[in-house]
Amino acid sequence: MIGMDVLLDNVFPNFIRIGNNVSLAGRNTILCHSNPYQHFDGAVESFVAPVVIEDNVWITIGVMLLPGVTIGKNSVIMAGSVVTRDIPPFSIAGGIPAKVIKTLGANNITAQYPN
Repeated sequence: MIGMDVLLDNVFPNFIRIGNNVSLAGRNTILCHSNPYQHFDGAVESFVAPVVIEDNVWITIGVMLLPGVTIGKNSVIMAGSVVTRDIPPFSIAGGIPAKVIKTLGANNITAQYPN
């Protein structure tokens, strides 16, 4: 499910991979590249890196995913978070930058999704 006002990187959309049963709640931003202004030449490098959202992930409202991150399966990213590093599977993460707040056991996930 892709909610309202979700911004997917329009320069490198092919670098975004979204698994099954994923919810992007709304007002999310997924960026796969950095292209600094010319006056930052030599100080900040331009780069492109994929963003991967694995199966059964809930990206709640207002989350930003930066280039090169993977959100592990069965994870939740809390509202307003900025994800700068990988989030392992079965995690609840939040903050700026996002950090794992809680690890979920496989038995905490009760819904069964069809393949």
